[in-house]
Amino acid sequence: MLRIIRAMELIKDTDLNITEIAYEVGYSNISAFSNNFQQLTNMRPSELKIK
Repeated sequence: MLRIIRAMELIKDTDLNITEIAYEVGYSNISAFSNNFQQLTNMRPSELKIK
């Protein structure tokens, strides 16, 4: 959960792309990051990036 919270901060506050953010918070598998993110937030990382 802490990694996803940090990812949410990075999505909102930086210009990093989703892949860079996934690696930054410790995921080496982008699919696993996206799945975990969606399970915990009920949205895809790209949806948060748009807002």
